[in-house]
Amino acid sequence: MTVPESSEPEFRVVLPVIDDPEAFLEAVYRVVLAIPPGRVMSYGGVAAAMGTRAARQVGAIMARQGNDLPWWRVIRADGTLPTHLAEAALEHWEAEGTALRRLGGHPRPTKSAFVTRVEAEFETDAVPRS
Repeated sequence: MTVPESSEPEFRVVLPVIDDPEAFLEAVYRVVLAIPPGRVMSYGGVAAAMGTRAARQVGAIMARQGNDLPWWRVIRADGTLPTHLAEAALEHWEAEGTALRRLGGHPRPTKSAFVTRVEAEFETDAVPRS
């Protein structure tokens, strides 16, 4: 017997209206900061939570500015990170209790560690734009 998955979101996030690069950056920050400890999202998952398909842009932001964020919670869809980050990520994953598995000796988060349901709402502008 299988237990049906909950339809409740795993977290909720309020995003800016994404109408310029600065708003896109702010949205990435808000989604990544909202990922619960012990959980991970793929670059594409972060983009999808923002209502876009811009996974590469999310990856570029994480590569350039990810040190300000819990970067170990944003990984490739296959559960990997760039090799030079894997050891540091493992320390964070273990500290947060992220469910891990080893493939070829390399730890990576299990499928159950991935966030799959996010509820995002967009802020409304209080002041009309001219």
